[in-house]
This record gives sequence, C-alpha cells and structure tokens, in this order.
Amino acid sequence: MAKILLNNFKTEMGKEVKPCALILKEDAPKLVKNIEAVVAFRNSLAITSLIRGSTRAINSENVFEPTYSDHFDFYPVTLTKTGKGFIISTPSTLGVWPKVDKFLGHTYPHIPIFEQFKAIPDKFLAEKIIKQWKFRYVAPGRDSWYTRLLFRSFEVAYQALLSPYRHSTLYEYGTNLSLWTSAFEILVQKKRGKNIGYKDVLELLGKYKWDEKRLHQRRYKIYKDKNMPKGNLVQKIYRELYDARCDFFHGNPVTESRLFPFRNIKRPILSKLAPIVYWTALTVYLPSLTRRGKIESLGTSFQESLNRLGYMEAILSANGVKLEDIYKEGKNKARGHRITSPPEFI
Repeated sequence: MAKILLNNFKTEMGKEVKPCALILKEDAPKLVKNIEAVVAFRNSLAITSLIRGSTRAINSENVFEPTYSDHFDFYPVTLTKTGKGFIISTPSTLGVWPKVDKFLGHTYPHIPIFEQFKAIPDKFLAEKIIKQWKFRYVAPGRDSWYTRLLFRSFEVAYQALLSPYRHSTLYEYGTNLSLWTSAFEILVQKKRGKNIGYKDVLELLGKYKWDEKRLHQRRYKIYKDKNMPKGNLVQKIYRELYDARCDFFHGNPVTESRLFPFRNIKRPILSKLAPIVYWTALTVYLPSLTRRGKIESLGTSFQESLNRLGYMEAILSANGVKLEDIYKEGKNKARGHRITSPPEFI
C-alpha cells in the first residue's frame, strides 16, 4: 500500500512527481511520535529552506528553490495503522478506505514543480534549531519556555510563508504581513505578563552585528518620537512591515505600494524581505553551538560567509543598493573619486 501511495502522484498536467516522506522509527521516543513534534520538525526544515529560497529569489531571476511553505504541507492521505488501507483526516473530513486498488495524488496547481527544484536548508541555522528540537522532544524532552517560544514562532512563520494565491488581493498579502509581526513578537515574549510590541522586536534586531557598515549604521527613523534613537536598515524594514500590517488591519486606505519598503514598488516586496529579517532575529535568539564555539569566535566558515553575503545583498536591495556597487565605491574612493550615497541613506 505504501508503494501505491508514493508512486502515484502527478501534477495537474499529468506529469509524474515523487513526493517526500517522513518516516518515524518504531523505537522513536514517545514525544517524537506526537504530531506537535513532527510538525515542529517539518517547520524547522521548511523555514530554514525558505529563508534561503527567499534570499535567492531577491538576488537572482532564476530560482529553483521553494519560497512558499505550501511546498512542505503534509498530504492529508496516509496509511492506516495496519498498513492495509488509507485514511484521510482533515478538519473538514474523515474517511477510511480499507482497500485501495487505484490512487491518484495531486500537487498544488499554484506551486511550481521542476525537475531541478530542490529545498536546501541554511545548514548552520538548521543545525542550531535541530539541537533545540532534540532538547524539547528527544532528550531531556522538556517543555522549556525558550523552546516553546521558538517553535510557536515557527508555527506562525510557516503560515506567514504560505502563498497568497487564494484571493490574490492586496489584503491577503496584508494578512501575511500581520502573521509575520506575530512570529517576531513571539520570540520576544517575557514570562511575566509584560506587554510586548514592536519596540521589543526592534531591540532584538538591533543586537545583530553586520559586517557591512551600511547595514550597521543607524540612519533611519524607527520610532514616532523624534527624540528616540534611529535604527539600522534591518530595523527600518521591520518597522515598515509593522506599519503596513497596521494599515491593513486598522482599515486604513492602502495601495499596492504599501507592500514595498519605502513604498517603492521597484524594491523587493516586504513579504520576501521578511524571511531574511526573521533570520536576523533567529540568529540573535539562538545560542551558539558549543562544538562550533571556537569556529564562531574566530569567524564564520566559508559557506556560512557566502550565506551571509546573500542575506546582506537581499537586505541592501530594499534600499536599491547592490554589493557590487559598494565594492566599486570602495575602489573609486581609494582612487580619490567621491561617490554619492542613494537618497535614503542620507
């Protein structure tokens, strides 16, 4: 029956597709067999892959990595406990097919399927997250406040990363932005009933140390009070995301430009920038791995450095700047030429 299930998926055009399968060992710890643990594991791999995919979608025209969490949805049909039939279980339907001779599974028509398509997690981020997953669900298997916030935030981020195709209106994009703000705010929750808001998220994001001075410099107004300190570009993007969320959810007039940083439709859409800003928050939130502590204290590895260059370029694109322009600027300054910064940097 497993072969019938796995070997009969096709696209809406009839092209054969090989689905992924998550298999649990019979002797797996009790907590791991719980649906919460399974979903948390799925979310961990999905989000670390989608952060990388979203970055590449900003930096390149041809991307063969997923950028929406729909790619990682569980198919609602699975084997019965006896393995001799199928069961379908969703909030809207429950059914058992004790005997199945033919089965035809379909992929989502709104999600692209290419032969070269591949989900590639950010290895170093995934490494830290899986360690926390093991702590929560394997050993010691303890419900800590820290890991609860982490995986609860992932639940919301996964929803925020769903493709906004169902209605294809501005307001569906606005809903996704609202979910993103919630995913961030969960990470900064305090144990004792303190009200959490955008200022707490901005504080978290401000703790990340960028290698590029244009990302590190605090030039942007991120608070309404003019006497408050300014923030860096990542903090500004989050403030833009938060303000867009408020406009959508408070019923304010909105246009297409509200979905873009600085209301500039030539820049990457906020929903694509949000995963990279979320990576920044996670990098601050997650502790360094003990066995990698020496490497991290001396500097990042080559591959991790490449990943961070990609994240930097994606963030800089919100301001219309490319890394190659910065390198050219550095060379020209060395030759005695003066380069004028884009208006938004002033």
